[in-house]
Amino acid sequence: IDLSTGKEVPAQVLAKRAEGAYWVLEVSDIPAMGYKALKIEVSGEEPAQVAGTNEEILENKFYKLVINKATGSISSLFDKELNQELADRQNPYNIGQAIRETSVKRDIPPFTRVSVSNVRIDKDVNGPVWESVKISADLPGFEAGIEDLPKGIVTEIRLYKNVKKVEFKFMARKLIITDPEALYVAFPFSLPDSRIVFETIGGILTQGQQLPGSSTDWNAAQNFVSVRGKRGQIVIVSNEVPLWQFSDFNMAKWERIPKQGKTWLYSYVMNNYWMTNFRAFQEGAFSWSYQLTSSADTTNTFATKYAWNERNPFPTRTFPAGVNELKVTSLETLKVTGPANAMLVNSRPAFKGKGTILLHFRELEGRNAEVNLGSAVPGQTIKKMVEVNAAGKEIGQPLKNIQLRPYEVRFIEIEF
Repeated sequence: IDLSTGKEVPAQVLAKRAEGAYWVLEVSDIPAMGYKALKIEVSGEEPAQVAGTNEEILENKFYKLVINKATGSISSLFDKELNQELADRQNPYNIGQAIRETSVKRDIPPFTRVSVSNVRIDKDVNGPVWESVKISADLPGFEAGIEDLPKGIVTEIRLYKNVKKVEFKFMARKLIITDPEALYVAFPFSLPDSRIVFETIGGILTQGQQLPGSSTDWNAAQNFVSVRGKRGQIVIVSNEVPLWQFSDFNMAKWERIPKQGKTWLYSYVMNNYWMTNFRAFQEGAFSWSYQLTSSADTTNTFATKYAWNERNPFPTRTFPAGVNELKVTSLETLKVTGPANAMLVNSRPAFKGKGTILLHFRELEGRNAEVNLGSAVPGQTIKKMVEVNAAGKEIGQPLKNIQLRPYEVRFIEIEF
Protein backbone atom coordinates (compact mmCIF):
# COMPACT_ATOMS: atom_id res chain seq x y z
CA ILE A 1 0.00 0.00 0.00
CA ASP A 2 1.33 3.47 -0.93
CA LEU A 3 1.11 5.30 2.40
CA SER A 4 1.09 8.69 0.67
CA THR A 5 -2.04 7.95 -1.35
CA GLY A 6 -3.56 4.90 0.35
CA LYS A 7 -3.69 3.11 -3.02
CA GLU A 8 -2.57 -0.43 -3.70
CA VAL A 9 0.65 -0.72 -5.68
CA PRO A 10 0.73 -3.27 -8.55
CA ALA A 11 3.01 -6.10 -7.44
CA GLN A 12 4.02 -9.44 -8.94
CA VAL A 13 6.20 -12.29 -7.70
CA LEU A 14 9.51 -12.47 -9.58
CA ALA A 15 11.04 -15.53 -7.93
CA LYS A 16 10.53 -17.64 -4.83
CA ARG A 17 12.98 -19.17 -2.38
CA ALA A 18 12.52 -21.17 0.78
CA GLU A 19 13.07 -18.11 2.96
CA GLY A 20 10.92 -15.72 0.95
CA ALA A 21 10.19 -14.21 -2.44
CA TYR A 22 11.39 -11.45 -4.75
CA TRP A 23 8.74 -9.03 -6.02
CA VAL A 24 8.45 -6.42 -8.74
CA LEU A 25 6.60 -3.26 -7.61
CA GLU A 26 5.31 -0.50 -9.90
CA VAL A 27 5.74 2.65 -7.80
CA SER A 28 5.16 6.14 -9.18
CA ASP A 29 5.94 9.73 -8.11
CA ILE A 30 9.04 9.07 -6.02
CA PRO A 31 10.22 12.45 -4.64
CA ALA A 32 13.53 13.73 -6.02
CA MET A 33 16.52 12.70 -3.87
CA GLY A 34 14.08 11.24 -1.37
CA TYR A 35 11.89 8.26 -0.65
CA LYS A 36 8.33 6.96 -0.57
CA ALA A 37 7.15 4.47 2.05
CA LEU A 38 5.01 1.44 1.28
CA LYS A 39 3.23 -0.82 3.75
CA ILE A 40 3.11 -4.57 3.29
CA GLU A 41 -0.25 -6.01 4.27
CA VAL A 42 -0.33 -9.80 4.44
CA SER A 43 -3.74 -11.16 3.53
CA GLY A 44 -2.99 -14.87 3.63
CA GLU A 45 -4.27 -15.21 0.09
CA GLU A 46 -2.21 -16.37 -2.87
CA PRO A 47 -1.04 -13.58 -5.23
CA ALA A 48 -3.37 -12.75 -8.12
CA GLN A 49 -1.35 -14.64 -10.72
CA VAL A 50 -2.68 -17.23 -13.13
CA ALA A 51 -1.40 -19.04 -16.18
CA GLY A 52 -1.17 -17.05 -19.37
CA THR A 53 -4.12 -17.12 -21.72
CA ASN A 54 -2.35 -17.72 -25.03
CA GLU A 55 0.93 -19.31 -26.07
CA GLU A 56 1.38 -17.55 -29.40
CA ILE A 57 -0.19 -14.09 -28.97
CA LEU A 58 0.29 -11.51 -26.23
CA GLU A 59 -1.80 -8.36 -26.47
CA ASN A 60 -2.65 -5.27 -24.41
CA LYS A 61 -3.54 -1.63 -25.06
CA PHE A 62 0.02 -0.88 -26.25
CA TYR A 63 1.18 -3.86 -28.34
CA LYS A 64 0.16 -7.04 -30.09
CA LEU A 65 2.92 -9.69 -30.19
CA VAL A 66 2.78 -12.76 -32.40
CA ILE A 67 5.26 -15.54 -31.60
CA ASN A 68 6.59 -17.80 -34.35
CA LYS A 69 6.18 -21.42 -33.20
CA ALA A 70 9.18 -22.56 -35.25
CA THR A 71 11.67 -20.00 -33.88
CA GLY A 72 10.18 -19.14 -30.48
CA SER A 73 10.64 -15.45 -31.21
CA ILE A 74 8.46 -12.49 -32.23
CA SER A 75 7.44 -12.49 -35.89
CA SER A 76 5.08 -9.52 -35.47
CA LEU A 77 5.27 -6.61 -33.01
CA PHE A 78 2.47 -4.14 -33.68
CA ASP A 79 2.49 -0.77 -31.90
CA LYS A 80 -1.13 0.33 -31.44
CA GLU A 81 -0.28 3.93 -30.53
CA LEU A 82 1.96 4.43 -33.56
CA ASN A 83 -0.27 2.19 -35.72
CA GLN A 84 2.95 0.64 -36.99
CA GLU A 85 4.39 -2.84 -37.46
CA LEU A 86 7.84 -2.76 -35.82
CA ALA A 87 9.21 -6.11 -37.05
CA ASP A 88 11.01 -6.12 -40.40
CA ARG A 89 9.81 -9.23 -42.18
CA GLN A 90 12.47 -8.89 -44.87
CA ASN A 91 15.02 -10.14 -42.33
CA PRO A 92 15.33 -13.95 -42.15
CA TYR A 93 15.34 -13.78 -38.35
CA ASN A 94 12.64 -12.70 -35.90
CA ILE A 95 12.81 -10.29 -32.95
CA GLY A 96 14.53 -12.02 -30.04
CA GLN A 97 15.82 -14.99 -32.08
CA ALA A 98 19.09 -16.58 -30.94
CA ILE A 99 21.72 -17.27 -33.62
CA ARG A 100 24.97 -19.24 -33.30
CA GLU A 101 27.88 -18.34 -35.60
CA THR A 102 30.90 -20.55 -36.32
CA SER A 103 34.02 -20.30 -38.45
CA VAL A 104 36.80 -22.73 -39.34
CA LYS A 105 39.50 -20.04 -39.13
CA ARG A 106 38.30 -18.23 -36.02
CA ASP A 107 37.44 -14.63 -36.95
CA ILE A 108 38.04 -15.10 -40.69
CA PRO A 109 35.19 -15.67 -43.18
CA PRO A 110 33.30 -17.67 -44.26
CA PHE A 111 30.94 -17.87 -41.28
CA THR A 112 28.15 -20.38 -40.77
CA ARG A 113 25.02 -19.43 -38.82
CA VAL A 114 22.30 -21.64 -37.39
CA SER A 115 19.35 -20.94 -35.11
CA VAL A 116 17.25 -22.86 -32.61
CA SER A 117 15.40 -26.15 -33.01
CA ASN A 118 13.12 -28.36 -30.91
CA VAL A 119 11.19 -25.25 -29.82
CA ARG A 120 8.63 -25.49 -27.05
CA ILE A 121 6.29 -22.62 -26.11
CA ASP A 122 4.42 -22.70 -22.79
CA LYS A 123 2.02 -20.34 -21.08
CA ASP A 124 3.83 -18.72 -18.20
CA VAL A 125 2.23 -16.19 -15.83
CA ASN A 126 -0.47 -13.55 -16.04
CA GLY A 127 -0.28 -11.15 -13.11
CA PRO A 128 -1.01 -7.53 -12.23
CA VAL A 129 2.29 -6.28 -13.73
CA TRP A 130 2.97 -8.46 -16.78
CA GLU A 131 1.83 -11.45 -18.82
CA SER A 132 4.47 -13.77 -20.25
CA VAL A 133 5.24 -16.89 -22.24
CA LYS A 134 8.16 -19.24 -21.67
CA ILE A 135 10.08 -20.55 -24.67
CA SER A 136 12.61 -23.39 -24.51
CA ALA A 137 14.81 -24.41 -27.42
CA ASP A 138 17.96 -26.29 -28.32
CA LEU A 139 20.94 -24.68 -30.06
CA PRO A 140 24.30 -26.25 -31.00
CA GLY A 141 26.98 -25.35 -28.47
CA PHE A 142 24.53 -25.42 -25.59
CA GLU A 143 23.24 -28.23 -23.37
CA ALA A 144 20.89 -30.41 -25.38
CA GLY A 145 17.48 -31.57 -24.27
CA ILE A 146 15.31 -34.35 -25.62
CA GLU A 147 12.40 -34.26 -28.05
CA ASP A 148 9.75 -31.81 -26.79
CA LEU A 149 11.87 -31.07 -23.69
CA PRO A 150 14.61 -28.66 -24.86
CA LYS A 151 16.81 -26.88 -22.32
CA GLY A 152 19.75 -25.22 -24.10
CA ILE A 153 18.23 -21.70 -24.19
CA VAL A 154 15.18 -20.58 -22.23
CA THR A 155 13.49 -17.25 -23.02
CA GLU A 156 10.72 -15.51 -21.13
CA ILE A 157 8.92 -12.80 -23.10
CA ARG A 158 7.02 -10.39 -20.85
CA LEU A 159 4.41 -7.91 -22.00
CA TYR A 160 3.88 -5.30 -19.29
CA LYS A 161 0.34 -4.14 -18.61
CA ASN A 162 0.62 -0.68 -17.05
CA VAL A 163 3.64 0.70 -18.93
CA LYS A 164 4.65 0.46 -22.57
CA LYS A 165 7.33 -2.19 -22.36
CA VAL A 166 8.34 -5.63 -23.65
CA GLU A 167 11.05 -7.56 -21.81
CA PHE A 168 13.17 -10.54 -22.91
CA LYS A 169 14.77 -12.69 -20.18
CA PHE A 170 17.31 -15.23 -21.45
CA MET A 171 18.98 -18.14 -19.68
CA ALA A 172 21.46 -20.44 -21.45
CA ARG A 173 23.49 -23.49 -20.44
CA LYS A 174 26.77 -23.25 -22.35
CA LEU A 175 28.98 -26.23 -23.15
CA ILE A 176 32.79 -26.01 -23.17
CA ILE A 177 33.78 -25.52 -26.82
CA THR A 178 37.11 -24.13 -28.01
CA ASP A 179 36.25 -24.14 -31.71
CA PRO A 180 35.44 -20.62 -32.97
CA GLU A 181 31.86 -19.60 -32.17
CA ALA A 182 29.67 -16.63 -31.28
CA LEU A 183 26.12 -16.04 -30.05
CA TYR A 184 23.81 -13.25 -31.23
CA VAL A 185 20.21 -12.23 -30.56
CA ALA A 186 18.47 -10.56 -33.52
CA PHE A 187 16.27 -7.46 -33.34
CA PRO A 188 15.33 -6.57 -36.94
CA PHE A 189 13.16 -3.46 -36.65
CA SER A 190 11.28 -1.41 -39.20
CA LEU A 191 10.20 2.23 -39.04
CA PRO A 192 9.65 4.59 -42.00
CA ASP A 193 12.63 6.86 -42.76
CA SER A 194 14.56 5.61 -39.74
CA ARG A 195 18.19 5.27 -38.71
CA ILE A 196 20.18 3.66 -35.88
CA VAL A 197 21.08 5.94 -32.96
CA PHE A 198 23.01 4.76 -29.90
CA GLU A 199 24.46 6.13 -26.70
CA THR A 200 28.21 5.86 -26.47
CA ILE A 201 30.30 6.99 -23.49
CA GLY A 202 28.75 10.28 -22.41
CA GLY A 203 27.24 11.10 -25.81
CA ILE A 204 24.90 9.99 -28.58
CA LEU A 205 25.86 8.94 -32.11
CA THR A 206 23.97 8.14 -35.29
CA GLN A 207 25.24 5.16 -37.29
CA GLY A 208 27.73 6.51 -39.84
CA GLN A 209 28.91 9.44 -37.69
CA GLN A 210 31.99 7.67 -36.35
CA LEU A 211 35.51 8.72 -37.18
CA PRO A 212 36.96 6.95 -40.24
CA GLY A 213 39.01 3.94 -39.18
CA SER A 214 37.23 3.45 -35.86
CA SER A 215 35.50 0.18 -34.98
CA THR A 216 32.47 -0.48 -37.18
CA ASP A 217 32.29 -4.28 -36.97
CA TRP A 218 30.70 -3.82 -33.55
CA ASN A 219 29.79 -0.92 -31.27
CA ALA A 220 29.52 -0.59 -27.51
CA ALA A 221 26.32 1.03 -26.25
CA GLN A 222 26.51 2.66 -22.85
CA ASN A 223 22.78 2.44 -22.15
CA PHE A 224 20.59 2.20 -25.26
CA VAL A 225 20.28 1.58 -28.98
CA SER A 226 17.41 3.26 -30.84
CA VAL A 227 15.79 2.93 -34.24
CA ARG A 228 14.59 6.49 -34.81
CA GLY A 229 12.36 7.85 -37.55
CA LYS A 230 10.24 10.93 -38.12
CA ARG A 231 7.10 9.42 -36.56
CA GLY A 232 8.64 7.60 -33.63
CA GLN A 233 11.48 5.57 -32.21
CA ILE A 234 12.13 2.10 -30.80
CA VAL A 235 14.47 1.97 -27.80
CA ILE A 236 16.17 -1.21 -26.58
CA VAL A 237 18.29 -1.58 -23.45
CA SER A 238 20.46 -4.37 -22.03
CA ASN A 239 22.15 -4.17 -18.66
CA GLU A 240 24.36 -7.20 -19.34
CA VAL A 241 25.25 -7.10 -23.07
CA PRO A 242 26.88 -3.84 -24.28
CA LEU A 243 28.10 -4.96 -27.74
CA TRP A 244 25.98 -4.63 -30.90
CA GLN A 245 26.44 -5.21 -34.61
CA PHE A 246 24.39 -2.86 -36.75
CA SER A 247 22.56 -3.61 -40.04
CA ASP A 248 24.25 -6.97 -40.65
CA PHE A 249 26.61 -9.55 -39.22
CA ASN A 250 29.77 -7.49 -39.57
CA MET A 251 32.51 -9.74 -38.24
CA ALA A 252 35.80 -9.24 -40.13
CA LYS A 253 34.43 -6.60 -42.54
CA TRP A 254 36.70 -3.88 -41.09
CA GLU A 255 35.01 -1.11 -43.07
CA ARG A 256 37.11 2.04 -42.71
CA ILE A 257 34.39 4.51 -43.71
CA PRO A 258 31.29 4.09 -41.54
CA LYS A 259 27.91 4.37 -43.23
CA GLN A 260 24.26 4.00 -42.41
CA GLY A 261 22.43 0.76 -43.17
CA LYS A 262 19.26 -1.15 -42.46
CA THR A 263 17.73 -0.83 -39.01
CA TRP A 264 18.60 -4.38 -38.03
CA LEU A 265 20.25 -4.84 -34.63
CA TYR A 266 22.24 -7.88 -33.55
CA SER A 267 23.12 -8.14 -29.88
CA TYR A 268 26.64 -9.62 -29.66
CA VAL A 269 26.19 -11.80 -26.56
CA MET A 270 29.40 -13.86 -26.46
CA ASN A 271 32.21 -15.27 -28.57
CA ASN A 272 35.65 -16.90 -28.29
CA TYR A 273 37.26 -15.28 -31.35
CA TRP A 274 39.87 -13.24 -29.51
CA MET A 275 43.57 -14.00 -30.06
CA THR A 276 44.75 -12.41 -26.81
CA ASN A 277 44.75 -13.64 -23.22
CA PHE A 278 41.02 -14.32 -22.85
CA ARG A 279 39.66 -17.75 -22.06
CA ALA A 280 39.17 -19.92 -25.13
CA PHE A 281 35.63 -20.90 -24.15
CA GLN A 282 32.56 -20.01 -22.12
CA GLU A 283 30.84 -22.53 -19.87
CA GLY A 284 27.96 -22.93 -17.47
CA ALA A 285 24.78 -20.95 -16.93
CA PHE A 286 24.39 -17.44 -18.36
CA SER A 287 21.49 -15.03 -17.97
CA TRP A 288 20.85 -11.69 -19.66
CA SER A 289 17.92 -9.48 -20.60
CA TYR A 290 16.58 -6.74 -22.89
CA GLN A 291 13.93 -4.08 -22.27
CA LEU A 292 12.14 -2.55 -25.24
CA THR A 293 9.75 0.35 -25.70
CA SER A 294 8.56 2.60 -28.55
CA SER A 295 7.18 6.11 -28.64
CA ALA A 296 6.16 9.02 -30.84
CA ASP A 297 8.72 11.03 -28.85
CA THR A 298 11.88 10.98 -31.00
CA THR A 299 14.15 12.94 -28.64
CA ASN A 300 17.46 11.94 -27.12
CA THR A 301 15.89 12.84 -23.79
CA PHE A 302 13.19 10.16 -24.03
CA ALA A 303 15.62 7.41 -25.08
CA THR A 304 18.30 8.33 -22.54
CA LYS A 305 15.99 8.62 -19.56
CA TYR A 306 14.13 5.41 -20.42
CA ALA A 307 17.43 3.53 -20.62
CA TRP A 308 18.84 5.00 -17.41
CA ASN A 309 15.62 4.18 -15.57
CA GLU A 310 15.74 0.57 -16.76
CA ARG A 311 19.40 0.11 -15.83
CA ASN A 312 19.13 1.91 -12.48
CA PRO A 313 15.99 0.73 -10.65
CA PHE A 314 15.06 2.31 -7.34
CA PRO A 315 16.96 0.86 -4.37
CA THR A 316 14.69 -0.60 -1.71
CA ARG A 317 15.02 -1.15 2.03
CA THR A 318 12.70 -3.33 4.07
CA PHE A 319 11.98 -2.62 7.74
CA PRO A 320 10.42 -5.14 10.15
CA ALA A 321 7.05 -4.30 11.61
CA GLY A 322 7.21 -1.92 14.58
CA VAL A 323 4.99 -0.43 17.26
CA ASN A 324 4.82 3.14 15.95
CA GLU A 325 3.48 4.21 12.59
CA LEU A 326 5.90 5.88 10.18
CA LYS A 327 5.38 9.61 10.64
CA VAL A 328 6.88 10.78 7.30
CA THR A 329 5.59 8.63 4.46
CA SER A 330 7.20 10.61 1.64
CA LEU A 331 10.28 12.83 1.73
CA GLU A 332 12.04 15.08 -0.76
CA THR A 333 15.49 16.45 0.10
CA LEU A 334 16.52 18.47 -2.97
CA LYS A 335 14.39 20.40 -5.44
CA VAL A 336 15.82 20.13 -8.96
CA THR A 337 13.97 22.24 -11.54
CA GLY A 338 14.79 22.80 -15.18
CA PRO A 339 13.98 21.61 -18.71
CA ALA A 340 13.78 17.91 -19.56
CA ASN A 341 16.97 18.04 -21.66
CA ALA A 342 19.05 18.62 -18.50
CA MET A 343 19.67 15.27 -16.82
CA LEU A 344 21.09 14.57 -13.37
CA VAL A 345 23.42 11.69 -14.16
CA ASN A 346 24.74 10.92 -10.70
CA SER A 347 24.91 12.13 -7.13
CA ARG A 348 27.07 11.11 -4.19
CA PRO A 349 28.59 12.53 -0.99
CA ALA A 350 31.44 14.92 -1.72
CA PHE A 351 33.47 13.53 1.21
CA LYS A 352 34.58 17.03 2.18
CA GLY A 353 32.60 17.28 5.36
CA LYS A 354 29.09 16.90 6.66
CA GLY A 355 26.34 18.19 4.38
CA THR A 356 28.19 18.33 1.03
CA ILE A 357 27.13 16.39 -2.08
CA LEU A 358 28.45 16.19 -5.64
CA LEU A 359 26.06 16.32 -8.61
CA HIS A 360 26.82 15.40 -12.22
CA PHE A 361 24.63 17.09 -14.89
CA ARG A 362 24.47 16.49 -18.65
CA GLU A 363 22.64 18.27 -21.49
CA LEU A 364 21.04 15.90 -24.02
CA GLU A 365 19.51 17.78 -26.97
CA GLY A 366 22.08 20.34 -28.09
CA ARG A 367 20.18 23.25 -26.49
CA ASN A 368 21.00 25.56 -23.62
CA ALA A 369 19.44 24.63 -20.29
CA GLU A 370 19.16 26.30 -16.90
CA VAL A 371 18.90 24.19 -13.74
CA ASN A 372 17.89 25.55 -10.34
CA LEU A 373 18.50 23.78 -7.05
CA GLY A 374 16.83 24.32 -3.71
CA SER A 375 16.58 22.56 -0.38
CA ALA A 376 13.34 20.70 0.33
CA VAL A 377 14.29 19.91 3.94
CA PRO A 378 12.63 22.21 6.49
CA GLY A 379 15.17 24.36 8.34
CA GLN A 380 18.01 23.68 5.90
CA THR A 381 19.17 25.81 3.00
CA ILE A 382 21.90 25.50 0.40
CA LYS A 383 24.83 27.51 1.78
CA LYS A 384 27.10 27.19 -1.22
CA MET A 385 26.95 25.89 -4.80
CA VAL A 386 30.11 25.78 -6.91
CA GLU A 387 31.42 24.01 -10.01
CA VAL A 388 34.20 21.45 -9.52
CA ASN A 389 36.23 19.32 -11.90
CA ALA A 390 36.14 15.52 -12.06
CA ALA A 391 38.67 15.38 -9.21
CA GLY A 392 36.47 17.53 -6.97
CA LYS A 393 38.60 20.71 -7.14
CA GLU A 394 36.71 24.01 -7.29
CA ILE A 395 37.09 25.73 -10.67
CA GLY A 396 34.83 28.75 -10.40
CA GLN A 397 32.96 31.23 -8.28
CA PRO A 398 29.84 30.30 -6.27
CA LEU A 399 26.76 29.82 -8.48
CA LYS A 400 23.13 30.87 -8.17
CA ASN A 401 21.99 28.41 -10.83
CA ILE A 402 23.53 25.99 -13.33
CA GLN A 403 23.86 26.96 -16.98
CA LEU A 404 24.41 24.06 -19.37
CA ARG A 405 25.59 24.70 -22.91
CA PRO A 406 24.67 22.26 -25.73
CA TYR A 407 25.86 18.72 -24.84
CA GLU A 408 27.84 20.06 -21.88
CA VAL A 409 28.67 18.05 -18.76
CA ARG A 410 29.21 19.83 -15.42
CA PHE A 411 30.03 18.70 -11.90
CA ILE A 412 28.42 20.76 -9.14
CA GLU A 413 29.18 20.63 -5.42
CA ILE A 414 26.58 21.89 -2.99
CA GLU A 415 26.83 22.43 0.75
CA PHE A 416 23.86 22.50 3.12
